[in-house]
Amino acid sequence: MSSMTADQILATPPAGRDRLFPGGPEEVRSAFRRLAALWHPDVCKDPRATEVFAHLVRLRDAALGAGRPAPTSTRTLRTRDGRELGLSPLSTVPLDTGELMVGRHSLTWVYRAEAADLAEAGSATIAGFRFADERMRKQMTPFLPTLDRRIPLADGGEALVMARHADEVLLADLLRVSEPVPPEHAAWIGSRLLNLACWLGWAGLVHGAIGPETVLISPETHTVRLMGGWGFATRVGARPTALPGRTLALAPRLAVKGEVVDPRLDLELIRRTLRETLGDPTGAALLRGGAPEPIGRWLVMPPEAEATRDYAAWLATLERVWGKRRFVRWDLTPDSVYA
Repeated sequence: MSSMTADQILATPPAGRDRLFPGGPEEVRSAFRRLAALWHPDVCKDPRATEVFAHLVRLRDAALGAGRPAPTSTRTLRTRDGRELGLSPLSTVPLDTGELMVGRHSLTWVYRAEAADLAEAGSATIAGFRFADERMRKQMTPFLPTLDRRIPLADGGEALVMARHADEVLLADLLRVSEPVPPEHAAWIGSRLLNLACWLGWAGLVHGAIGPETVLISPETHTVRLMGGWGFATRVGARPTALPGRTLALAPRLAVKGEVVDPRLDLELIRRTLRETLGDPTGAALLRGGAPEPIGRWLVMPPEAEATRDYAAWLATLERVWGKRRFVRWDLTPDSVYA
């Protein structure tokens, strides 16, 4: 597998993905991490590294079933104290740590036993959110999670339950069932995420897992909430104890012993998320007319060292494209995603 050439990888169709990604979800993610370490454009000098890496992402997603919504079914969680909790998720999303079940009024993050420490870390991070004053608290809490319940499971895992508003959609679910998001709507998603990055920078935190699987959006109100991945959060300048495979694929240097995180990691993850939102994870097509030229260029440029400067540059880019900020209605409803 690791000896395959660029031509061989690019010639592999989705139906032949098992040649590169055999086995179950864990084996698929492990194989992807090994291949990403070889073919990521940041570390690979092959002139087609970007094209190969994008194809590997598509094959991995096909192997994980990311190209189609998970079927709705009734699920039962068995708790450590012997109870049974019935769930009827609208969608189920596989994660490095376990899975996320999106319900009508809730999000349930189920952690496998070996990842239960990340559930504990996420709970502690959420409980420890801090703000400069009451004004900042009121400004930011609508975009951050509140933990409703933490449930120890019979298999040694954990479940974290949070509220989902009726007008919200998991970004990953939206991208699985729809065309790429129009640039004018990707714009406000980016603005909200960068605003959150400014707060993270002020709080001295690097989230480390910003992506479609951790973000809820409201097409109606144009709000964005960063709900998941808080177990990966790390203090600025510290060595992360764990990171999801998507993050390590984007920043393979963090797999090296002694490497630490800084705010630019979250800014890179936001860029990646916006490129995915626009239907082009690598950004190559965006530079060929897939988005307004200033936006495409911003999304492939390295971030500023500070989120506040990056956010200001993003807002200036949007103003160059569309002029003064205005609200653009989006006729998309959660029912159209979770039908």
